[in-house]
Amino acid sequence: MNLHSEEDFYSNPEEDQILNKVEKMLNNGEIYYFDISEFIEILDIYLDFNNLKKAERLIDIAISQHPHSSELELKQAQVFVEKNKHSQAKLILQKLVKLEPTNPDIFFLLGVIAINHFEIEKSVAYFNKSLELNSEDNVEMFLNIAIHYENINNFEKAVEYLNQAYSLEPENMDIIYELAYVFERLEKTELSIEYYKKYLDLYPFAENAWYNIALLYDKLNMIDKAIDAFDFAIAIDDSFLQAFYGKANCLANHDDFYTAIEVFKETLAFDPANDEVYYSMGECYEKLKKYDTALKHYKKAIDLNQDNANAWFGIGIIRYYKDELFESLFYIKKALKLNPDDPECWAILGKINEKLDFYEDAEIAYKKVIKLEPKQENNWIKYAEILYKQDKLDEAISALINANDKIDKNPEIIFQLSAYLLESKNYQKAIKFFKLGLSLNYDMHKKFFFIDSKKTYPSTINKLIKKNLKSK
Repeated sequence: MNLHSEEDFYSNPEEDQILNKVEKMLNNGEIYYFDISEFIEILDIYLDFNNLKKAERLIDIAISQHPHSSELELKQAQVFVEKNKHSQAKLILQKLVKLEPTNPDIFFLLGVIAINHFEIEKSVAYFNKSLELNSEDNVEMFLNIAIHYENINNFEKAVEYLNQAYSLEPENMDIIYELAYVFERLEKTELSIEYYKKYLDLYPFAENAWYNIALLYDKLNMIDKAIDAFDFAIAIDDSFLQAFYGKANCLANHDDFYTAIEVFKETLAFDPANDEVYYSMGECYEKLKKYDTALKHYKKAIDLNQDNANAWFGIGIIRYYKDELFESLFYIKKALKLNPDDPECWAILGKINEKLDFYEDAEIAYKKVIKLEPKQENNWIKYAEILYKQDKLDEAISALINANDKIDKNPEIIFQLSAYLLESKNYQKAIKFFKLGLSLNYDMHKKFFFIDSKKTYPSTINKLIKKNLKSK
């Protein structure tokens, strides 16, 4: 709901008057009398705008004036639910369900409480009871229930209720949009696109829907359709920054860097102080190997935002390309200070330190990388190599055994492990892993010999190579 203030909600002068009087009462600490319907009317407005502080103050006043009103007690339970005071809400609802066993709103709120405690079966039972008692307004209730499941990221359950709502009102735009969103979160991209299309058939001037469908086309590598959708969003709203930025990123992700740069420039016309746009342009220039121009854009991004970790990293990478290792080290460390869990930063830090022969620092960096990305084989190999360079052969072997446990059947890890086992004179295990490596990737044994080219190998190794060569 795109409203600017609670007062904008009103078009009725009488309602305006009630709201003003309530606001005056709450602001001045005075107490005025209102009937039950007036209290509920204003409480609904506060709840719609998530103004829970005022809602809680007002419900206390309302209950004090009408202490026997079950309507107000139900509204108090709703306020407690919204404020996550579930035990207090539950006490009220358990009392009310005995007095009004056919009131669907009571069961609905009990269902919401159950959801928030991840009691899914219990929530379904309460919601089904609420739906059974409220057959006239089921579509709206299906939609509300679905949104509550979305709030706890239970998108499968949300789809169940949205589908029931859709079967009753297949042209309800709220339901269609919600289905598109939920299928997107479930990574059912084609289904999400299908529902966004249905939404756009009903409302073709929805720039947000065009933007969302563009992102999904991009995800499917359908770049032409993605660009067309971004262009539709921009045509509807020519100041839609996200659409410009999304289009530029889409182009850059598909290596059309020159066109991406032009679109980023269009974005700057609307938002000239956007450091992320300057960073992204710098990245495009970097990919085009226009390093000096890339540096200018990265520096501009940092001028606009000293905390832009990516821009610091970008400068560090370019300094690395230029073999300015100490300068690169400074910028990469600056990026890591801002983003300490970036594996790419730690990986390049390891490479820089290794090039500078700072092996202990390189070891620390590579160790951090494998912790952040334990499924990346190159990280393990680099970590093992830096241990080997420091004559920590046993540690290098342990690292590769650990890597082999985490990354099954990777020939490079296996051949490297075999080489180090030979180095340690553990011939039986070395031959075992070498044989396994040959079965996975015969040609990679040449790299194995490169690693250990000056060593004398057991005759079994040569026999294995010849045997596998004949079988090819």
